[in-house]
Amino acid sequence: MSEPVPVQSGAQDRGTAVPDLVPVRMINEYAYCPRLFYLEWVQGEFEDNADTVQGRARHRRVDHEQGGDEEAIGGSSLEAPIHARSVFMASEEEGLIARIDLVEFTGD
Repeated sequence: MSEPVPVQSGAQDRGTAVPDLVPVRMINEYAYCPRLFYLEWVQGEFEDNADTVQGRARHRRVDHEQGGDEEAIGGSSLEAPIHARSVFMASEEEGLIARIDLVEFTGD
């Protein structure tokens, strides 16, 4: 059996160990283009372009956690939807972690 591939992010060096929880976006990037995945996550090579700069600017708002108070969500009959931004989800069983930009809770 082959050894795991060392993983590191271009902007944030995580060393050479595979993380305990793998970001879901890594799987998406691998499915899109295994070569690009390797260059970005293993080699740590990443160059911004107009799209990535614009995307980072647009995410400034959603990257700040807000909303989604557990007590407010606990009710079964919400009059108006509750919105939560930048919600972290993780599964140790699956070995994955993700940040959801926007989640809407309703009483349904």
